[in-house]
Amino acid sequence: MPRDLPDNIHEEGGSADGNRQDSGQVSLIRQEFAGPLPHPSVLAGYDDVVPGSAERILRMAEKQLEHRIGTESLLARE
Repeated sequence: MPRDLPDNIHEEGGSADGNRQDSGQVSLIRQEFAGPLPHPSVLAGYDDVVPGSAERILRMAEKQLEHRIGTESLLARE
């Protein structure tokens, strides 16, 4: 089993003296986030991979919101 697990994945096991034993068990933590934008940690991850991409994603969401508001205003006038 790989020892370099992501921060949110932890191996279980060990003995009373603190020595780790390979039990073959892995704990997973599931997180859900809903909204028009990615979770802030995911957004930061995008920015780590492509600098400036978090700002681009925010601008994209703002433009989409402005477009939706404009379209709904036009439809409300009809």
